[in-house]
Amino acid sequence: MRYNTKILNYFFLANERRMLLHYYDFITCHYRYPKGKRTLICNGYYDQLGVRYEYEIQYDGTIPSVYITNPVIPYSFDCHMFSDGKLCLYYSPEEPWGYDKHLYSHIVPWVHEWILYYEMYKLSGKWEHPAVHPGS
Repeated sequence: MRYNTKILNYFFLANERRMLLHYYDFITCHYRYPKGKRTLICNGYYDQLGVRYEYEIQYDGTIPSVYITNPVIPYSFDCHMFSDGKLCLYYSPEEPWGYDKHLYSHIVPWVHEWILYYEMYKLSGKWEHPAVHPGS
C-alpha cells in the first residue's frame, strides 16, 4: 500500500498544531510553504525575571528548528546555539528526533529550559546545564 506523503504530512503537522494550541495559550501557529514544503511555524513567548523572550519554532515533520526572535541574542558557542542562531536543545546522536516526540511535550519545555539556563549563563558566564557542544 502506498501512502501520499503530502497528505500524511498535512495530518501530522495539523495534529502538532492542535496539540500546541490545546496545551499552551501563549503559542500561535500558521503554515508556510518554503520550496513547496508545508512547514508549521509557531511563535511563543516566555517571561523570565521581567524579560520577555519570544521564539519561533519551524517544523516540517523532520527536525524542529527553534530561534529566539526577541531579544536578539548574539551567537556564542558557549550558549549552546548554532552559528545561524538555532538553539541546540538536545543531543541528537543520543536522543534522535522521531515520531515519539512532539513539539508540545518536548520542544516547548526544552525552549523554556534553555532560556532559564541562558539567564544563569548571563550571571555566571558558564553554561550550567550538562551538555555536549554543537559541532564537537
